[in-house]
Amino acid sequence: MIPKSNHRSFPVIALLVAASAGAQGETKPVPQDAKATPTTQATDPTALADSLRKGIHKMAHVRAGSFRTTEQQDSAMTRMVARQVGGLGGGNPFGGGDREVRGVWSDGYLKATVGDGGDEILAFRGRMVARNDNVGWKLRRDRTVTGRPLPFVLDPERFFECLAALPAAALRVRDHSTSTYKGKEVQILSVTLEDEDAQEFALSGALPPVSAGFGGGVILGAVGGGAVGAQQLPDLVVDMALYVEPATGYIHKVKTCAYQKSNGMGNVQVQIAGAGLGGDNDNDQEDEDSKVKEKDKDGKRIYKRGMPVRRLRSDTSKLTFDILLSDHERPAPLKLDEKSKKLLRIEQR
Repeated sequence: MIPKSNHRSFPVIALLVAASAGAQGETKPVPQDAKATPTTQATDPTALADSLRKGIHKMAHVRAGSFRTTEQQDSAMTRMVARQVGGLGGGNPFGGGDREVRGVWSDGYLKATVGDGGDEILAFRGRMVARNDNVGWKLRRDRTVTGRPLPFVLDPERFFECLAALPAAALRVRDHSTSTYKGKEVQILSVTLEDEDAQEFALSGALPPVSAGFGGGVILGAVGGGAVGAQQLPDLVVDMALYVEPATGYIHKVKTCAYQKSNGMGNVQVQIAGAGLGGDNDNDQEDEDSKVKEKDKDGKRIYKRGMPVRRLRSDTSKLTFDILLSDHERPAPLKLDEKSKKLLRIEQR
């Protein structure tokens, strides 16, 4: 079972996952690591699993650091409608693009900067305040100070606590390679979460939800109706590549791709300017991705930079979520004014 959040796990941040809508402007791409080099000698699977477990458990107890995340949603429904709209002479009307969040966590606090508009949030023990360049700290929940929905904000402690709580079989290392990252020797260890393990990890709030709607919106429940709370959870697979530094046990980067089947896509009908779109014959994406080579000549899964190559079917939505971690165990000084301390109900330390 995924552990319940304690006072250091910022339960308010878990609630931010439902607010992924709204463009955050252009962002700089996450820098790529040096080219990964497959190991030339077989490595003991037990040793690999031990290295991964130690890294995850160590990160679950790191109480300070910095992070930067980028989130990109590729919605099956958006693709379907965009293709049809393009055929009508239009483009993709639903936007998209990466969402970037930068932040620090330190001694129970979590502070993050969202997008390029100067929006900041600060969370402590279930309370959150927000501000920007023009408006001072105000009590908020799931919103910027001006009321815009927040993108997903990572809680690093929660992320690694939830990984650590998964059964050992779920964290089987399926591929491994060695590389350098910012001058450090790292192991790139690949895992895939499936079935209940993938659902439990996603529902914990460790990751953004996979978008099933337009412009990054999240559709709750099966498409086509059904009572809320009674629907069957959609099929979900979560691939991860974790960059573990053997010398320290620190994890410096996590690459994640989550694939979620959108139930009922064949029953969706969309009408734009009188033209009906969608239905059972929408196979363009599936035909395109049928050319993607997932396995080599020996039938083994192909991995690139620690991630398995997968076809993206027309009924499947994809989340790409990259995490960069730095300044491990180096607390960031937080200078809080009297108003923010009062709103958060804390004493300056």
